[in-house]
Amino acid sequence: MLVAAEIESIQILALPRYGKDGEAWDAYAPFATDPDPFLVILWNESPLYKSETLNNQKYGIAAVFSQNLPHKLSPFDQPLLLEVFDEDGLSSNDNIGFINFNPKEYHGQESILLSQNELMVELKMKWYYE
Repeated sequence: MLVAAEIESIQILALPRYGKDGEAWDAYAPFATDPDPFLVILWNESPLYKSETLNNQKYGIAAVFSQNLPHKLSPFDQPLLLEVFDEDGLSSNDNIGFINFNPKEYHGQESILLSQNELMVELKMKWYYE
């Protein structure tokens, strides 16, 4: 019987080249046009996990997160929301995209590939059984 799920690593494999307005992510920042992604995993609007911010992430190169990992998901058997943002510092952060998923539906898989539009995220998982 499945009793727990743990995220061992997180990678953003793909994200949109431009913001929703068609501009470069940091178009108004001096000397910067690449996004500064971070992600949050939420359950019922409560944060379960928040990553570090990766500054000036180049398009086409995987963004690899390591802070606060591995991380046990609790709950692991209910719908979760994974949101990716571009950190903007002084102005509000831009939502790059979001993906709804239920970890339990992937139980036993070491790698979960989640995608929505141009956003693609890979979670490396560890599963615990009794």
